[in-house]
Amino acid sequence: MGDTTQLAIEYPKRRVGKAIWHGVVIALVAGAAVGYIVLAHWLADRVPAGVSVAGVDISHLTRDEATATLDAELAAKAADEVEVEIDGAVIGIDPGEAGLTVSAAETVNPLVGLTYDPFELWRHVSGSEDVLAVTDVDRGALAATLEALADQTAVPAVDGTISVANGDVATTDPVPGLRMDVEAAADAVASGWFDAPDPIVLPCIPDPPIVDQAALDRAATDIAEPLLSGPVTVAVEDKRLELPVSVLTEAASISPIEGTLRLNLNEDVIVDAVKARLPEGIEAVARDAEFVFVDGVPTIDPAKAGLTVDFTSITAEVAIAAQATGERTAQATMTEIDPTQSTEMLESMGIKEVVGEFDTQAYADAGRTANLELAAEKVTGVLVKPGETFSLNETLGPRTAENGWHTAGVVENGVLTEGMGGGLSQFSTTLYNATHFAGLEDVEHQPHRNFFDRYPEGREATLWEGEIDNRFKNNTPYGVLLRAWVTSSLEVHVQVWSTTYWEVESVTSARRDVVAPKEIRRPAGPNCKEQAKGAPGFTVDVTRTLRLGGEVKEEETKTWRYDPTDGYVCEKPKTDDDD
Repeated sequence: MGDTTQLAIEYPKRRVGKAIWHGVVIALVAGAAVGYIVLAHWLADRVPAGVSVAGVDISHLTRDEATATLDAELAAKAADEVEVEIDGAVIGIDPGEAGLTVSAAETVNPLVGLTYDPFELWRHVSGSEDVLAVTDVDRGALAATLEALADQTAVPAVDGTISVANGDVATTDPVPGLRMDVEAAADAVASGWFDAPDPIVLPCIPDPPIVDQAALDRAATDIAEPLLSGPVTVAVEDKRLELPVSVLTEAASISPIEGTLRLNLNEDVIVDAVKARLPEGIEAVARDAEFVFVDGVPTIDPAKAGLTVDFTSITAEVAIAAQATGERTAQATMTEIDPTQSTEMLESMGIKEVVGEFDTQAYADAGRTANLELAAEKVTGVLVKPGETFSLNETLGPRTAENGWHTAGVVENGVLTEGMGGGLSQFSTTLYNATHFAGLEDVEHQPHRNFFDRYPEGREATLWEGEIDNRFKNNTPYGVLLRAWVTSSLEVHVQVWSTTYWEVESVTSARRDVVAPKEIRRPAGPNCKEQAKGAPGFTVDVTRTLRLGGEVKEEETKTWRYDPTDGYVCEKPKTDDDD
């Protein structure tokens, strides 16, 4: 009985001891696990020990601290020019313009984070190697920067050249160029721009010339040799003329067109050479239609077309023949030249009757008469189309002896003197009155300062080259043709031919404010010319009314004030002997 009781008491004691031991072990293991987890979580937001980026130590810093540190420390370095090397030349590019930036956040993010891997945790606390900064690249901006740099640094290719002169062919060798390979260069810059210790070598590719050696060889065989082989014949109608090799080579140049060497001939050289060799009678000058007066009546001398070589195509024809190895003939074509003034145009002008005319009486003076006759000759046959303006000064041209004009009496500042073209004011006055009664628009005219009784009061027009003109505008739907002549009795006539359009009424008022001329005495001398007293001074009005179908379309009054024609007496100075 005693042994059994003892065993029953001892057995529970052993089980309790083991349980306590097991609990202690479990507690220790659980505590270690909790500590491991706590450590892992604590390290999750911190950069491992010994980590630096581009020389900036960020070990043990939190994510935010590390990002802020890199932002501050790497900003200056990221703004530095990136050195690149192109064909041996080192050039800096602005990273901002090229779209190159550093991302501190993206650099730090891979370095932090929760892990339970013991090996990773060990590395985290024991130290790590330097890491590279994470960069961002705007590929579009980088490509644009490199394209511009490629243009600046490109070595252009040099085309080969070929020329012909003095019977020989001369060539220059082609030279290839060099240009940056932008796509490959962008890859090189994007991958290493921030941490590259040396300039980034950018790859280049050869730029072949357009005109290479093979093109030169073809041009020599196909162009130059035929060009120098002999003259080119130009066929004009049934005539033949020859352009020698010297002319061909003077005009010739061989240059690339759309990547192919071709023969070019200077058009001026070829055309001049053809013109110089044209046989007589091949070309005919076009003749304009014109009005001529037969027995005082205008008739039309019809226009005639001209004939000329079509020089617009001759150079191209010669170029084709010059490259031929067989028949070397260029066919010239002939073309008609239309006259500037056609017969039909003159027929449409309605020149059929006199619509205005006037005459004045001249006096005997050889120079004056010659001037009046020359003026009549220059004005006769002048056609003024509807809407055009006629200028007497422009029609008469410069008044010089070389142009046929003579010296005769003129009035200058109220004094009779001599001048080239004297008498033309009389012709101008006659013309003015003819156009006045034809109803044509007065654009410019000016009466004399003094009145001459051979002209109508208020309706006369002086003329002075470069200062005073006589101009009228054709204000009708018909052409206006002028005719003028001087009779043997020295009457100056002007006719205006057209189709009657205006009904013209002209009224001249009575004189008013009449002032008698004075006699003015001046000291005798070379500047004093005697002159008898002439017409008085006065004011006069001329009113012209234009009607169409009886209806008044225009009424205009022109007023003019004439100065009196004073007399001048040249007196000798008195002396003591005169007393």
